[in-house]
Amino acid sequence: KSNFKLDLNGIPSEPNKDQLTGAAKDWYPVHRWVDVSDDNKGVTMTPLDAPLLNLGGITAGKWTQKGDLEPEGPNIFSWAINNHWMVNFKASQEGEIPFRFRFQTHTNPVDNVKAFRFGANSLTPPIVLRDKKRNSDKIENSFINVDSKEINYTVKPAENGNGIILRIQNLTKDNISSTFKINFKLSSCNICDLVENDLEVISTSNDSFKLDLRGNEIKTIRVVI
Repeated sequence: KSNFKLDLNGIPSEPNKDQLTGAAKDWYPVHRWVDVSDDNKGVTMTPLDAPLLNLGGITAGKWTQKGDLEPEGPNIFSWAINNHWMVNFKASQEGEIPFRFRFQTHTNPVDNVKAFRFGANSLTPPIVLRDKKRNSDKIENSFINVDSKEINYTVKPAENGNGIILRIQNLTKDNISSTFKINFKLSSCNICDLVENDLEVISTSNDSFKLDLRGNEIKTIRVVI
């Protein structure tokens, strides 16, 4: 049996099971990764340039007949160029058009966390900077340490200049509790909405704070150091 899973709008999702009745199942827009596997092995793919896919076969229009995706096999087809309709651009293009894909194999069913990291690393090239003169033997460090492998987070400057914004996501369907250790003097910490308005103060201790997240939940946190 072929089991498909993909990063759908940032959430690890299974076709049919995690979709509303009547939702489109012929084309899937992949955010970071897509995986096909059985109980013993599988392949994870990151489509770097062509994120629109058919799963299990050429499925264009087939979902309208029965409402569910019915894979013909363990196949992933890239809908490389959206030239299905004649609209306000030419439905054909000349010349060579390169598309890049990256693959990773695995044993057992897919691990959401490993698949997410593979996709994120594939899509985000490293930024190489010249280091300042070191004054110790320590050659690496992290701004934040998290005690849970199921957590992903990104860091950005706050829009109003007050602190740093963390976007923290639970990559599993299970409720988890995690502790975040800031490796600087932590002044304050707040839960925010998506546009970075403070909603709730988070208690801190020893430059750390604890956060509870429901399955697949994303939270926005303001950290002031």
